[in-house]
This record gives sequence, structure tokens and C-alpha cells, in this order.
Amino acid sequence: MIYKHRPCATCKKVFAPQASREKWCCNDCRFLSHVDSNANANKCWIWDGAIFKKTGYGQFGSIKSGVFTAHKYSYQLFKGQVPKGLFVCHTCDVRNCFNPAHLFVGTPQENTTDMMEKGRYNYNRNWLRGDDHPARKKIIGMKDKKDAK
Repeated sequence: MIYKHRPCATCKKVFAPQASREKWCCNDCRFLSHVDSNANANKCWIWDGAIFKKTGYGQFGSIKSGVFTAHKYSYQLFKGQVPKGLFVCHTCDVRNCFNPAHLFVGTPQENTTDMMEKGRYNYNRNWLRGDDHPARKKIIGMKDKKDAK
């Protein structure tokens, strides 16, 4: 089906949408729609889209382009490709910030050193091991039930 040409919601360039509800001419414009119109270059730009549950980082992408962290997509959009083997790191330490002024690339070691120097590492991790682990209690409970039969 052919849809009526319309202006992109972000850059205002006229484009031919592939779907009836399509608002943006490209992924970059869709990404930029998450930037607050009152965004300050010095303050964090907080991602208002999807968030990776395990990491807390912003999530952006599509079936065609793949899925990226929002801060990595931002770095690539504003500063260029991320060299292989490097991470996109935050100077502000806000996981869902995607302000390119707050981003830099670093090696895994530099990222870890930055984390340690800023005191963001929990030295007293109390990992649940052995009988203290919740899954262990379930297994023990199952064994007890089997033994009772």
C-alpha cells in the first residue's frame, strides 16, 4: 500500500512512509525524538524509551538495524563509530544518560578503573552461596518432599 508523503516529526524532511503510523524518515530521527526540546548540553539527557532490565541502560533499535544501548547509539550518531574492543563510558555515571557530551570511549580496563576510582564498585558483595541461595532451599525442599513419600 502507498501512504501519503508527510514531513518527518523530527527533521521535517518530507518522506514516503512504509506504514500508516510511521512518523520519522529514519532511525536517527526516531532516536533524536527522545531528546527533550529543552535539553541542556551540560546536563544529563535521560532516556525516556525502553530500558534493558538487567543493566538499567537505555535500549534503542529496530528489527532491521539491531538493538543498541541508547548511549552507544548516541555516541555513534554524534561522534562516530566506536572502535572495536572499546566501550562507550559515562563521565556522569548515569546509566540512562545519552548526552554525547557525557560520553567517552575507553578500554574495559579503563572503564573498570573509572568505576573503582569513583567508588561505584561494591567491595562487600554478599553473594548468596550454598545453603543461603534461594534456589538451594527449593531443591532441599523438593528432596524433603520426595523423602517423605
